[in-house]
Amino acid sequence: MKILIDADNCSRKIRDIILRASERLGVKSVFVANTQLEISSSPYTKIIKVDPGRNGADSKILSIVEKGDIVITADIPFASIALEKKAVVINPRGDHYTKEKIKERLSMRNFISNLRDKGLDVSSNKMSKINSVKRFSEIFDRELTKAVKLYGK
Repeated sequence: MKILIDADNCSRKIRDIILRASERLGVKSVFVANTQLEISSSPYTKIIKVDPGRNGADSKILSIVEKGDIVITADIPFASIALEKKAVVINPRGDHYTKEKIKERLSMRNFISNLRDKGLDVSSNKMSKINSVKRFSEIFDRELTKAVKLYGK
């Protein structure tokens, strides 16, 4: 089992949490991005740089994801596909996606997109972003611990 990160939209704080857990448990983490990432070298860490363009990181992750892997992504349609491949999917805000939650999130995403298209401001508040790092850390640790017990390192 491994951790696959759609790193283009993953903050430094979230990357650091993943790196520390990867080292602590000896689990491979693969960061996939279309930009250069500043990540410390480790025998448990791999960086894959993909060509810029729509869905480059998503396509690469889908080509290597296996049952039991943990996928970190903020991309809801991509998360839905990763779930079909039996991965555990968490977004960088700490939401653990299930098939039921994905349907709800896709609906909400479309609703918010329509509001933005009409010129309405639907930005999130700063406090929820601070709490999301803590929430991500808790959910990620719980799901990673489960995955290591079920699938090994």
